[in-house]
Parts: sequence; C-alpha cells; structure tokens
Amino acid sequence: MFYYMYRFKNFLSCFLHFFILLFVVSLFMVGSFFFLERYDGLGMAETEITPEFVDEGSMTKISWNPLPYPCFYKVEVFSKTTGLVEGEPTYHFLFGKSSDHTSIEVPHAAIPTYYRVTAHGFFGEITAQAEPTVNASYAEGIKAPIPISHYDASNPASLMPFLIWHTFPRAVCYEVELLSGPPDAEGGAALSKKNHLESTRRIYTNGWQADLHKYQKYGTIYYRVRALNLHLKPISEWSKTEAIVFQANIPIENHPLLNNFDQMPNFEQPLYPVYHWIPVHNVMRYEVELYDHPPEEDAQDGQSEGPCLAKDRCLCHYLL
Repeated sequence: MFYYMYRFKNFLSCFLHFFILLFVVSLFMVGSFFFLERYDGLGMAETEITPEFVDEGSMTKISWNPLPYPCFYKVEVFSKTTGLVEGEPTYHFLFGKSSDHTSIEVPHAAIPTYYRVTAHGFFGEITAQAEPTVNASYAEGIKAPIPISHYDASNPASLMPFLIWHTFPRAVCYEVELLSGPPDAEGGAALSKKNHLESTRRIYTNGWQADLHKYQKYGTIYYRVRALNLHLKPISEWSKTEAIVFQANIPIENHPLLNNFDQMPNFEQPLYPVYHWIPVHNVMRYEVELYDHPPEEDAQDGQSEGPCLAKDRCLCHYLL
C-alpha cells in the first residue's frame, strides 16, 4: 500500500512540475509574441500589404503575399466620397471581412471600390494601414469595358454563349464586334477592317447572348465591346479582344441570366427594387414572378410549376 502511495505522490509531483514548466513556457511565448508585436521585433510595422485582383465569374478574388508570422488578415472595402462636403473623409467604409488565408472573395461592385488589407496578430494590428487600392476593373484612366466571360479550350462555350463585361461609367448602351481572327489593332475606336464578321449596338446592359450558329465552321471566333452614349457615339475604346472557343454539343442556355455581376457591396434592396437580367437572344417579352420561398421545380424539364400556380408562395406575377 505504501508503495502505491509513493508512486501516486511521485505522479502528482511530476504532474505539478510539468504544469509549472508548461505555464512558464506559455508565459514566455506570450511575452515573446507581445514583445514582437508591441515593439516591432520583426520590422513589419511599416510593411504595407498590396492586394491583387482576379475576376472569377460574379466574384472578385483578392489575394496577397503571406507574412512570416502567425496572424489573420482584415480586408476593408471602401468607396470614395465626392469631396464636395467640407471635412468629409476621402473614403466611405462599406464593410470588412476577416480571413486566416491569403485570399478572399468579394462580389463585383457597380462603382469603383477600394480595398485595404492589414495583418493582425495576437495583440492587435502588426502592419501599416496602406492607402486603399482600387480594384483593377476601375483603375484610374480605364479606357474600355473589361470582359468577365472567358471561353477557352478548358471552358468552351455553346453556340449561344452569354458574353459579360463590367459596366462602364456613363454608358447608355454597348456595341459588340465579332471577328474571325484578331482585329487590325487592339483598342482604338474603329471597327476592324480585317476579320470582321458582324457588330450590333442593340445592347442595353453589360451582357449579350450571341448567336454563333452561322460561324460553326470557325470553331473559335473573337469578340470585343465598347461603350456608347445616348447618341450612339463611342465613349470608350474597344475592350481587349477575347477568344470564344465553342462546341456544338454543349447545351444552350435558354433562360435569362440574372445580372448580379456588378452589384454593390453589402447591398440592401430598397423598397422599390429594380430587377435586371441579361436577355435571351431575340426574345422581346419576359415573365417575372416574386416568391417568398424558392419555387418547386418539375423533375422532368427543370421548369417551375407555372405562372404562380403555387398561390401560397407566389407573391406577384408580371408579364413584361
């Protein structure tokens, strides 16, 4: 019995010493982290994180280089104020997001938006607050709409693909040019004399469903877009020419595409909202239904039950 009591006493003593050692090591680590962050032991207090932007569908991916220190990152999103009100700040804060990764996704914005990334350690901010960086889609001096749709060999289009681009300031409508090959020159304001297939100005939103049936023999064609004013005069250069790799066996989308590509960050619907979409090619009228719950779909054709047949869910019905 005394033997077991002796063993138990030794166990308690070892456990107590281990706990004291763990406490001392933890206290040392916490003190080290505090010293490094409070007194800039790693020399990061003047470091500014520069974000990079990549468009991915309806989202913008923001990425940056990681720091050699355990931390999380805070991304702040701003819009620029008019500067007309005396004493107002340069930027208006929209919202913020945190991430323990070196990238984050945010929705495309319909206005120029600015982003600032700062690193935070255990005891607060450890990098400098840099001047907010504007999204490349709205960089100063932008001269043309920026395409969102990309159809290459790894992501081929159907014979009626949706071509989407970022909205251009002050644009009333857009003109799209289809080409069988690269244009005479990138940019500029004139239609290409070489490889020109067709162009249209009847586009009143930042997207268009093209009909490529008559161009099947090419397999790959090209498109570019420019913004027009009320008098159909160009107010931008042609965008960067984008290739469209298409295949006849890919199903054609036969429904409007909801236009949420350039929505405002942290957007809240007003009392009288505007619903907009990318129209289907050569379709003149549309039907809109509002529900308080998602409608059930027919398992056979993927269509909803019909024009507000589910009276308990359908709020209103419009034929435009």
